[in-house]
Formats: sequence, structure tokens, C-alpha cells
Amino acid sequence: MIGLANSPAQAALGCRDVALRLHALDLEYHEKFVCDPKPASIPHIQTPDGTNQISDHNGEPPCMKGTPASRVAWQHDHQAELDALNAQKAVCIKLACPSAINPALVAATHGVLGHAPATPVADPDMDRDGIPDATENALIARFSPYLRFSDGQVGGSDLYPPTDPLYYLQRSAVDGGDHSTPVLTAQQLANDSHAVLGLSPASNVLRGYGADYYLERCVNEAPRTDYYVTPPFDSLPIVPHVPAQTWADAMQIHHLGMFAHVSPFIPTGPNDLPCHCPKIIVGTQHDHVIPPSAYETDSNNAHYYKIEYYQFFPFNHDDQVSKIGDHESDWSIITLVYDTATDKIVAVSHWAHGVEMRFDIRNYPDCTRKVDPVVGNECIFTGPMHSRSNVSLAKLGVFTIDQDHPEYAQNNEVRFAQDASGEFSHPVVYVEHDSHEFWPTEHWSFFGAPAHPGNDTAHSYLATDIPNLGEIQHPMGDEAAVLLLYSGSWGNWNSSNSPPPGPALHKPWNWFMTNNRVPISCRAAE
Repeated sequence: MIGLANSPAQAALGCRDVALRLHALDLEYHEKFVCDPKPASIPHIQTPDGTNQISDHNGEPPCMKGTPASRVAWQHDHQAELDALNAQKAVCIKLACPSAINPALVAATHGVLGHAPATPVADPDMDRDGIPDATENALIARFSPYLRFSDGQVGGSDLYPPTDPLYYLQRSAVDGGDHSTPVLTAQQLANDSHAVLGLSPASNVLRGYGADYYLERCVNEAPRTDYYVTPPFDSLPIVPHVPAQTWADAMQIHHLGMFAHVSPFIPTGPNDLPCHCPKIIVGTQHDHVIPPSAYETDSNNAHYYKIEYYQFFPFNHDDQVSKIGDHESDWSIITLVYDTATDKIVAVSHWAHGVEMRFDIRNYPDCTRKVDPVVGNECIFTGPMHSRSNVSLAKLGVFTIDQDHPEYAQNNEVRFAQDASGEFSHPVVYVEHDSHEFWPTEHWSFFGAPAHPGNDTAHSYLATDIPNLGEIQHPMGDEAAVLLLYSGSWGNWNSSNSPPPGPALHKPWNWFMTNNRVPISCRAAE
């Protein structure tokens, strides 16, 4: 409890009481003197965002009632209390959010664009999450995905191969909320890609944090902002002109555009679990199709690590007549949960069109071995839903695309490729042609999306040397800082499906936050 030096008669108030008292005074002033129907505030009462709001939405003073003398008298009677409350509010804000975090960027040494930065021996845990970086990097390499790309229906490889996001960013502009006004030019971004973090406090996810309304927690209620990375040809001809690298680049660098994140899996509450906020498409009857797994509800969950892989593509092209899924840039995702107590993966989740397709290996540990002509030796795990081979995650409704039995894709099938050491440790990913969603099998479908047969044998590979992003408060290098902290969209143009944000604003991202900051809810994420 923090005291206030308002008057000898006033009892000590906590921060919540300060917020409530300010709100009460605001309402009292409004009821007595403001006839405008929109809420207003007197000059010494600040709104939760820290601004004084004394004019209406058109910038004009609100309609006032009562005499000027009565308003002056009210102000005089309450001035001492208002000054003390606002002084205490400032103290409470600093207590809730101890300091602004502007993480020092670790100088990255990119021998080839996208290579991981060197880790100084003197600092074995640069991202400050309690897991030694050497351990994280070993896990990233050990469980890296095997990507099987797909040819189109009439043949031909994916038009938009994996691309490094900084390559894309440094050849684009950034627009503001009107989608058309450049706030950063391609030349500015080519010279300094970190300029995207200085557009406003909100353009940097961490700088967008502030005290909540009750002055008790440090939150970022609206982490997604209206900034858009805009390629130089921001239109849609038959073949969009977006900055992209080539298949030759991707086949030379088997991690081009791919990044990883490893952190302790310690949920702070239900909203940290993707099963509590799956992507709900209009018309669905399956609100929670993914029941919590054992690792999500284990009270002694400190021995689990979450391993996430994020793959960037420069354009999402649905390769369909409708073109409803077309949009600039794409992030595709696969995640795994690792149990340090058993040294095994207990679950793996492929993500396609916002739907998680999870397989709980701990529950169904038996696999069938086979030799695949592309992957080589595989272990195929099957679960109780394996009898349903024709899974559809979405179907055409009357006027909508409706979710269609995504529960059938849970504990259905997953495949692992064999490592050089003999361990079956690399989850196999079937990549949609041109729209790049990650699937655990060549089967199943999503209405309006192209197929994912994984039949582009010339362009399939095991991802290697994948850079470690680190944590959002301590990014592992310059490129990681941009990917984690930029709060806008990685694209501008879209048909009917908006371009995505960066990795940390997707539901699968496992938040590891310190400094009293509340992790961003998955309900506020992509």
C-alpha cells in the first residue's frame, strides 16, 4: 500500500484505488459540466494512455454546461487531490513498468545472409531465459524440420521460394495506416533496417508496453500496429513483383528465411495455451477442438522446453481461381515440445491457416518405419484419428468459409526423418504449393488452398544451421531484433487475407517475459 500526501484526512491508497478515484472524479466532472455525449476529462485527469483528453473526437472543445465560475470552483476544491493523485499515478506507472526496455542489439556476424550470429563464450545465455545458448542451438539442430515442397497442379516449382526477411525488408518501403503513405523508403531501410523500430513507441513491441488501467500490471493491449512492409511493386499482376531470393539460394543455404526459438514452457495461465484460442472461422461448431495436452496441464512443467521454427516466404499465392488467399509475405510454423527429464519430444504441432494440428507422441509412442524415396528412412506415428484420412480443415459455407472438423487432424499422423546419428528426430513438413502452409502429411485439405503433395523432389531438404532468435527482451542479433520487435505487418497488399506480423505476434510463440511485463495473450496474436 502506497500512501498519498493529499490531506491529513485522506487514507492511504493503493494504485488501483488511485485509478478508481481518478475515474470517479472524471465522471463527476463530466456529469456536472459536460453536455457532450462523448466522455471527456478535465485537464488534470489523465486517461489510461497517459494523455489529457479534453476535446471531442473532432478536436473541438466539448459542449460545456454550468457557469465558468462553477467550473473554476469545482477545480479549486479538487485541485490538491488531483495533483496528489496524478503524482501518485506517475509513481504507480513506474512501479508497474519499472523501466522502458530498449534491448542492446548484439552485433551479428552474417557470413552469409541469414547466418546465426556468433555467441561470445563469456555469455552462455545471451537471451536470459535460463537455458544455455549451446543447449538451445543443439536442440534447434537436433529437431530441425525436413521440408518437402510441392509442385503445382500443372507442374512447376513454387514461385516464391524461401527468402530472408531482411532481404525482403531492405528492398521495400514501410507504409502507415492508410496503406499508401511511405513512412520509410526502401533506401532508408537498406541503410538501416532497424528504422522500423523507431517509427513510434508502438512500432517496437516492447516500447508499446505501459501500465494497465488499474496501474497494477505492465501490458501491451494492442501489440499489432498499422505499419506495413510494402514491396516496390505493390500490385497483383499475374506474377507479383516482390523481393525474393531464388531456389538456387535456398538450396545452397538450407535455412534461408528460417529462424528458431527455444524457451522454457511455463504457462502463466490458460491464455498462454493455443488450445484456448484456436482460430475460429465463421460457422464453426468446434470452439476447443484441441484439448489440453499433458505437458500443458502438468503442475511440474519446468522440465519442458518449447522449440519453434518460423519460415519466411515473400508472397502467399493460393494458386486457385478465387485468389482469396493471396497476400504479400508469409510466415509458416512448426513447433515441438521437448521433455528434459526424458530427453524426448513429447508433442509436435504443424500449423496451417491458423489451425494447430498436434500429435502427442508421449501418448502414442509407437511408429512404423519405412523408406521414403525423398526423405529416406522415416518413422510414422499414428493415433486414434488415423482412420480419418480425408480431413478437411475448412469448407465452403453459404456465404463463408467454415471450419470443418479440425479435431480429426489431432493425433492423426506425424512423420519423423532419421538423423545421421540414427535418431528419428526431424519432423517432416509437407509445404503447400505457393501458399506455404505446413502440414504433417500429404493428405487432408483446406478449402480454397492448393494441395501439398510434397512432390517437388528437386527442392526438398533438411533445414540446417538455423539462426536462434532468442527472447523478445534479449534478441540474438540485429536481424532477430527486427523480426521480434517490429509490430507491423510483413506485407501490404492482400486479396481477403491480411499479411502476417512477425514471429512473436503469432499464437505459437512461447513468451518468456521478465521486468513485470505480462505476456501478450494469444487472443491478441495472429
